[in-house]
Amino acid sequence: MRLLLQLLVVCAVTMLPASAQTAPAAPSHTPPKTLGDLAFMTGHWTGKVGSTAVEEFWSKPDGDNMMGVYREVTGGRVEMYEILALEQEASGPVLRLKHFDRGLKGREERNVAKTFTLVESDAASARFQEVGTSTVLLYRRVSPDVLEASLIKVKDGKPSQIVFRYNAVR
Repeated sequence: MRLLLQLLVVCAVTMLPASAQTAPAAPSHTPPKTLGDLAFMTGHWTGKVGSTAVEEFWSKPDGDNMMGVYREVTGGRVEMYEILALEQEASGPVLRLKHFDRGLKGREERNVAKTFTLVESDAASARFQEVGTSTVLLYRRVSPDVLEASLIKVKDGKPSQIVFRYNAVR
């Protein structure tokens, strides 16, 4: 009986495809990115988009977060503020932001923030995609004194891109 059982097991294994007969490969695991990987964004940055002065500030990573602020000024009058938070989650950093008009009147609902997940990064760039949309926010450290932020959207099937080119404030 024991011999018959062994024979059945040998027959069953030899009938399996070759891929099933070998030991499973160890899963390739890339550890999630951390806020330290995004430290290239740190600093005080200013630039222009057309006639609008833009300014962005990113704190250094501290614990599970980095904070950022942004503003647009046209003709000496503020057009918009933005509060940004990079928070470390188990899956990696998540970028959340809220927009405010003059007088700190919020554009998004009270308890809602735009949420972007980190989809790709290297030592000098990070690509975030807004949850539930195709909107991308790409940060890229071009040189020690230049940071670019590109907002890429698709509207009516057509891509559009706004590039914010910032210079370091010393």
